[in-house]
Order: sequence, then C-alpha cells, then structure tokens
Amino acid sequence: MDLLIFPFIACLILVAIHVYFGNFVLKRGIIFIDLALAQWAALGYITGHLLHIENIYYSMGFSVLFTAIAAIFLSLLKTNYPKTNQQEAVIGILYVLGTALATGLIAGFGLEGHHLHEMLTGHMLFITSS
Repeated sequence: MDLLIFPFIACLILVAIHVYFGNFVLKRGIIFIDLALAQWAALGYITGHLLHIENIYYSMGFSVLFTAIAAIFLSLLKTNYPKTNQQEAVIGILYVLGTALATGLIAGFGLEGHHLHEMLTGHMLFITSS
C-alpha cells in the first residue's frame, strides 16, 4: 500500500487540475492544447537529458521552459486566428513539431527506446516523495 500512496495522490491532484482547467479549455474550444504542451515538456526533458542534466529540478526546469516557450508562441498567435477552429490547426502543428523534434533527438543521439515510450505514455506509477 505504501508503494501506491504517492501515485494515488498524484492522480487525485491531476484529476482536480484537469477538471478545473478543462472547463476553460472547453469554453475556448482549444481541445488539444494540453497534448501539444505535454510534447514540448517532453522535448525539454529530452534536451536536458542530452545536455547531461542529472538534477531532477533542473530537468523539470527544462520541461517548464520548453512548455512556456510553446505557450508564449500560441498566445502570440492567438490574435491572428479569430475563430478557435483555426487556432486548433496551429496547435496540431505545434504538437507534431514537438513530437517530431523529440523523436529525432532520441533517434539521432542513440537514446534508449524507453525515452520515446515515456514521452508518449508517461509513467505515473513510479512517483516518489522526493
């Protein structure tokens, strides 16, 4: 039971966050923005790994930095697309770009395949207190 307490707490927090922010996403009609930003966070993690960043906080900082860059890019383009369905296409392009760059880095630098698997699926079961 001790093994599953932190993943369970993380799942509860994620559900609360997704319900709260999901209302705003649905009101604005930008459905896939979370997937695109998650891919850019994974790209930041992989970039930090390639730069031999071992500290978990610096690695998380790289993920946040890449996510912020993608979010700023989307917010700057928001005024160019008055209809939400047009902005959704830009979000899709950003998703594909982040995934392609991360996959290219994994393949180009000979990283293990588990990085690709983690990027696309995640691994909440292995959350610890540290």
